[in-house]
Amino acid sequence: MKIKLLKIVLIAALLTFTNVLSFGQDYINKSNNDSIKCKVLKIGTSEIEYKKWDNIDGPTYTIIKSEVRLIRYKNGTVDFFDDLNNVQKGYTNKKDIGSNKPNSKQQIDTSKYATLYIYRFKRFEEWLKGYNIHLEDSVICKIKNNSKISIKLYREGKVNLWVKSKQKDEVVLDIKFGEDYYLKLEIITGVLSYEPELSLIDKVQGKIDYSKVKDR
Repeated sequence: MKIKLLKIVLIAALLTFTNVLSFGQDYINKSNNDSIKCKVLKIGTSEIEYKKWDNIDGPTYTIIKSEVRLIRYKNGTVDFFDDLNNVQKGYTNKKDIGSNKPNSKQQIDTSKYATLYIYRFKRFEEWLKGYNIHLEDSVICKIKNNSKISIKLYREGKVNLWVKSKQKDEVVLDIKFGEDYYLKLEIITGVLSYEPELSLIDKVQGKIDYSKVKDR
């Protein structure tokens, strides 16, 4: 009995330690699909400065913006880069990132990006399963049960957003800077299984829905 209890305590301690190690890092996803676990310090005009996560007190590294596909921050939000000419640092709706935080006299220029809000209500169906949301050939986020995320898109024009299902459910958006777009992920009951479905929601209803999701 004591041995079993000791095993449980050790497993719980290991899980806690793992969670501590995995919390707080940013990820830079490069155009060649390589990923860098790091702490993003600054996004400049043409370069991004960061610290490697496994050597946070070490030297500061830089990477050219044109080599970066997206940045996934520790709070779950994402900055998606496509064309260097369309890149300008934006800030998440949860909190500002890095040393580029604007002071009280500065304003965030929303005319340089569009904001995509993706959400999923709390439901019993597939409640343990998360779904990857793709923008073209890139995975930009993973939506779990009762979760939401905001993503800044530094690219105008038509894009395909999709989630993997039997028939690859997708939504086509004509992105325009300064606009907000709301996507809802639902789980639809099929004949023999559950399938994810993406829907574009109008701004008024989308804003209401998004505020109701209590992100974990």
